[in-house]
Amino acid sequence: MLVIFYMVVDLVGSAVIYGVGAPATGVSVEINVSYLDAAFADEEIEIEARVLRVGKAIGVVSVEFRKETGKIIAQGRHTFTFLSLVR
Repeated sequence: MLVIFYMVVDLVGSAVIYGVGAPATGVSVEINVSYLDAAFADEEIEIEARVLRVGKAIGVVSVEFRKETGKIIAQGRHTFTFLSLVR
């Protein structure tokens, strides 16, 4: 189950960073997840992603996982480096 959080941070983080106009090609430099509370298989969770920084070479996204009560169960951060397709 823990691997799913990493996959969601990767997928949602990529979608959000490209949604704000970042280059279309990038490589993950770092993905981390901090687990703060438990969630059960039948619980619904809410996922919120925010772009923290987009520069010429680096982008950083924060992803939070919350229970319906608003309690944060995990926080993730995804750092990208952008590849230039033009030489």
